[in-house]
Amino acid sequence: MPKYLKKDSIRFLESSIETISMAITSLGIPERIDLRNNLAKNSVTIGLVGISAELAMSAILIQANGKNSLLLPSGYYKSASNILDDFKKLIKERNLKISFLIKDVDDMEKMFNDILNKLPKFKLLMSLRASGIHAGIGVSKDVCIVEINEVIDFLSLISKSSRIKPYTFSIPKKIEVIKRKSNINR
Repeated sequence: MPKYLKKDSIRFLESSIETISMAITSLGIPERIDLRNNLAKNSVTIGLVGISAELAMSAILIQANGKNSLLLPSGYYKSASNILDDFKKLIKERNLKISFLIKDVDDMEKMFNDILNKLPKFKLLMSLRASGIHAGIGVSKDVCIVEINEVIDFLSLISKSSRIKPYTFSIPKKIEVIKRKSNINR
């Protein structure tokens, strides 16, 4: 198979998919202990979801601007918020550097708008990610599922590009929440 993206971009995309897959898996693992503080529940899961989104955006930034685009002038890595801001700016610019993102896409304008419409939700996700990773504060299982599905939608959206699609074949399916009907006539 020909190489359509930079090696670093491929690694980040594959890591994003692996990370969202781990987040899904973590929701299905039985609780191993009773937590003394329920705030910690799902902190790892929401952290993984946010990391997955950050890795996917980073892959696109690397492809467009090189791997140094993830670094601050000091040489330290940018925060998730910085990555989100840089990604949003890159999409809004719509210059030739991101032609790989729209390669063989039917409606380029719609794709750009769909991506931009996802970013406000990612702003919240980056905050939830930071709380999960840095403060050990989780969210409900339902919130995790909503956020997982948002990231899966984003990965599916960018995989419409024929340059990205070969590296995203293993995107998990969205999680369906099946609500059990209560038996009222007992």
